[in-house]
Amino acid sequence: MDGTATEPLLALDFLSHGTVLMDDLDAARRFYEEFLGLEVVKTSQISLAIRLNSDTSVACVALSKLVRRPGREYLRYYNIGLTVGDAGDVADARGLALEHKDAFEMRDIGELTEEHGRVSFLIEDRDGNFWQIMNDQPTH
Repeated sequence: MDGTATEPLLALDFLSHGTVLMDDLDAARRFYEEFLGLEVVKTSQISLAIRLNSDTSVACVALSKLVRRPGREYLRYYNIGLTVGDAGDVADARGLALEHKDAFEMRDIGELTEEHGRVSFLIEDRDGNFWQIMNDQPTH
């Protein structure tokens, strides 16, 4: 998979897990590559594949906007998990997300939370997907 032409804003360590929906392939690809620094391949007219520092890839599929309607708050539990170094790095990543929210059309940047020694926050992207940035180190 081709890497990005410029350095991404976030210095992520590992793509942990994920489920992704999108409306606009080009806008989604820009967010994935330029903000998150993921490797991206267009696999069809309606899909992308993404990965980060592993052989694991996640399929991203464009679905009708009819799928996204009010009252679907549970979707935040279907998210892409991305790790950074430590709790301070998570806080720094949140600061960058807030700074670049409008440029990448992010819907929401969640508060920092701590659970079982893991600090994290959620980004809701322009397509309604949730990205969990966390300091939970993967076992790989």
